Amino acid sequence: MSPKPLTLDGRHLEGGGQLLRLAISLSALTHLPLYIFSIRANRAPARKGGSSQAKAAGGLKPAHLAAVEWLARATRAETTGMVKGSRDVEDQGTTTSSSVPLRITINGGTNVSKSPSIEYISQVLIPLLVEKVGIPPIATRVIKRGWSSGRADVGAVQFDLTPLPSGSKLSKFHFTERGAVTKMHVSILASDLSSRNTLRDKVTEKLLARHPDVEILFPVEEVTKNGARLYLLIVAETSHGYRLGRDCLWERKSNASMLETVACTVTRDLEEELRRGGCVDEYMQDQLVVFQALAEGRSAVDSGEDLHATLHTKTARWVAEQSLGLQFDERGTCSGCAFAVGEDFLDRRKTEREVEETAADLESLGIA
Repeated sequence: MSPKPLTLDGRHLEGGGQLLRLAISLSALTHLPLYIFSIRANRAPARKGGSSQAKAAGGLKPAHLAAVEWLARATRAETTGMVKGSRDVEDQGTTTSSSVPLRITINGGTNVSKSPSIEYISQVLIPLLVEKVGIPPIATRVIKRGWSSGRADVGAVQFDLTPLPSGSKLSKFHFTERGAVTKMHVSILASDLSSRNTLRDKVTEKLLARHPDVEILFPVEEVTKNGARLYLLIVAETSHGYRLGRDCLWERKSNASMLETVACTVTRDLEEELRRGGCVDEYMQDQLVVFQALAEGRSAVDSGEDLHATLHTKTARWVAEQSLGLQFDERGTCSGCAFAVGEDFLDRRKTEREVEETAADLESLGIA
């Protein structure tokens, strides 16, 4: 008899695509059957007018559908509800594991609104996962940039991954004691050489005014040849290996005054992140939740003072708690489930519950 699916309300907390992606990913890892209803039902309609389907809020958009379909194929899962606009999805949780290196090409946006850029992923997220969490190295290569500004373009990025060995577990991690800022990594995508150089000078001046001894590096400097495509990312690297980033995607035609606005906005926002004293920025907070939940032992992440859990972070914690049966405390720490690569987690959890029930029965009988 198949186990009863875990049922999640897709409207809970943030109630967006993040809830769907994280829940489906955990289902694939743990073999846990999953049913999600009212997917993205809190979302406002994308546009006015059009068909009744276009007016309806929520449901699977093409990007969500593509991600879930790919994962279902990769893990040989049986799914239902896999159509554009669907609000209900069921995943039977079948999975496979492999230690063979993978090369995955993802088509979509590299620099779009309301999403992390490929620069943020490669310069902040991946270094922290590899150097601080213990994920094997991940190489990225931008094949083609995808933008939401100017004429919409679909981009492509190649990822080379090495899976963790079968049976291995992530160790607990503690993001504490940030250390001093030693380097600033500045990435600039501007319409032309003049705009790029102007923005470079303005950012350099503002950073040195606040951090006169810091080393400033420029890992990405590109000309977009489009006046409506301007992007700036500044990443602060510390003496203890932490990285905090803030960025701005300017989606209107840029001019000299706008370059000053972008430079001021990003440097000011980064200074606010650094003032809090945490080891991660507010956009990294929720990205680490799943690794805390899967690790062996109690993991903690210092997000700094005055920075409470974001709505995305609360949602990620809720999904992890519902899926794995663990608990995050008020400070955001938790004892992970010690997931072993390739294990039948559902079977393990069943055995653990049987042991707990037997121990409770013996205790009620007064048997030590």
